[in-house]
Amino acid sequence: MKSIRLTFCISVIIFLFAISLTSAANHQYPPELARIIECYPNGEVHNAMKKENEVAAAVLAVGATDDDEVFGFYKDSLSTKGWKVGPKMKNPVMKMSVMEFTKGNSRLNVGTMDYNIGKKKGIMINLSLEQ
Repeated sequence: MKSIRLTFCISVIIFLFAISLTSAANHQYPPELARIIECYPNGEVHNAMKKENEVAAAVLAVGATDDDEVFGFYKDSLSTKGWKVGPKMKNPVMKMSVMEFTKGNSRLNVGTMDYNIGKKKGIMINLSLEQ
C-alpha cells in the first residue's frame, strides 16, 4: 500500500511539474494549504488544483539551490504544529525528492525538482494535501 501511495505521489508531482512549466505565476495559493502551511517565502504559485479530498499546488522557490533548505522550511514549520515528518526519498536520476508529513488522517506530500527554464532558476515545490 505504501509503494502505491508513493507511486501516486510521484505521479502527481510530475504532473504538477509538467503543468507548471507552461503556466505563468498568477495562481492563488490554495486556502486549504494556507491553513496548514504558509507559501514558501518569496514563492511563486505556478499552479493550483482541487478535487474531492485533495488539494495541490506547484510553487517555484526562485533562487533556491538546495532542496534540504526547502525541506527544512516545511519540517520546521509543520513539526511545531504536530505533524509527523517522514523520511526524505530521493530519485537522483530524475533529480527529484519527496517527503511525507502526516497528522491524524491528513497527509501532506512535498516534492521538489530543479527548475532551470529561461531566466528563472530555482526549485519547483509540489505540494499535495489529502484530508
